[in-house]
Amino acid sequence: MLLKIVVVVLAKQLLEANPNDASSYPAIDPVSTSLSDYQNIIIVTPLWWSQMAAIMQTYLFSAGPEMAGKNIGLIVSSASSGISGVVADCKRLVPDGNYFSENLWINNSNRSRRSTLIKDWLSAINFQEATGVGQIENGEARTGNVPSTTSAAAKSSIVNPSIFNSPISRKASI
Repeated sequence: MLLKIVVVVLAKQLLEANPNDASSYPAIDPVSTSLSDYQNIIIVTPLWWSQMAAIMQTYLFSAGPEMAGKNIGLIVSSASSGISGVVADCKRLVPDGNYFSENLWINNSNRSRRSTLIKDWLSAINFQEATGVGQIENGEARTGNVPSTTSAAAKSSIVNPSIFNSPISRKASI
């Protein structure tokens, strides 16, 4: 356990010391999602040691430039800590995104209500009005009755740690 804590602390220090150096981030396999197909992106990530999960930081370090000018929402899960460090990480890695006015924090005390919290958050940020998105099905947004194969302007995506439930996460596991 002590070794794991030391490794996590050292990794955090490396990221903080060299945030613009790709070698500061853990290696992940390439992700094949083309973000040019989407205008609205919701990033869902856990908080690790007051920061965005390192593997999500790796992904955003490489994909962040593709998110410039896109509408970005942020949902963060954590046991108890506040999410300001994750918000700062996201804005550092995707500096030219158009962020929604609020972020959603799902913590230990409210996680049983996460479905309601997400619906309320989407309403609070006027997601449907701001994006023209009518509903979300299986991580793809739909505009009214139009199939989700519509243009990039109408499409949305949820970037979620489930993309790391593959060999990607094995490279980054400690």
